[in-house]
Amino acid sequence: MCPEVEHAPATAHGRMALEMVDRPGLWPRAGISGLITGLDWAAAAALRPAGIAADAWAGLLAGVEAGVIAQVVEAAERKSDNG
Repeated sequence: MCPEVEHAPATAHGRMALEMVDRPGLWPRAGISGLITGLDWAAAAALRPAGIAADAWAGLLAGVEAGVIAQVVEAAERKSDNG
């Protein structure tokens, strides 16, 4: 299964969180390959919509970050397997 489908957010709030943080600058990269290392939590916290509690937003971001990192790892493994 495609990692983007397998790790896609399952709730409307999760999809909203992913859409809000799916932008350049919020995902620091490292190394020559430029792999994503995680979410810039300070910048992402500043995007919290009105009406969503800070702890709920943090939970959504944690889920989004876990899914994105899982996708990145799977894509890197496929790339290394294919040469």
